[in-house]
Amino acid sequence: MLRHEGYGVYFRTAITGTTISFVGYAFVDDTDLCVTTVSPDDTLGDVAHRMQQALDLWEGGIRATGGAIVPEKSHWYLINFIWRLGNWKYVTEAEAPAQLRVRDCDGKVEVLERLSVSEARRTLGVKLAPDGNEQAQFKKLLDAAYKWNDQLRSGHLPRHLAWESMKTTILRTLQYPLPATTLTETQCDAI
Repeated sequence: MLRHEGYGVYFRTAITGTTISFVGYAFVDDTDLCVTTVSPDDTLGDVAHRMQQALDLWEGGIRATGGAIVPEKSHWYLINFIWRLGNWKYVTEAEAPAQLRVRDCDGKVEVLERLSVSEARRTLGVKLAPDGNEQAQFKKLLDAAYKWNDQLRSGHLPRHLAWESMKTTILRTLQYPLPATTLTETQCDAI
């Protein structure tokens, strides 16, 4: 079930009936930090503030154990929807400005890169975008298949070794991300 009130979109979970609104999401050094609204009265600014608090707590824990966040390897998304011209649309950065900051290994405070919901980044080996588009993942797999094909063609392997090479190299590369994707049959055939 989906309903809209004010600045957020609220979902009711099927099993428990709990109402949630998924608004903020960050990928920080192999850790996903997720922050949502706490009440229907929360603003995007409230969510961004709680995300900054969560990020500060995470960074402090990493620092206390001798580690540090690398801002260049971290990014975040702010996800919200507005009703525009009869359709739900993602809010843009201009419509919902916010920044997150984190200390680097030298203790210098850096602004984390904020991405558009349509921009995919690699997460556990798969390029995913919050809006569900999989063009980056499709291109990544297609490029890998073409590269493997070019390398195999320029070599001089007998057929049986070419078959073994396919089974042990490129097929693993292509199969691994498939459960996390919704590529079409046409896209898979192209790859």
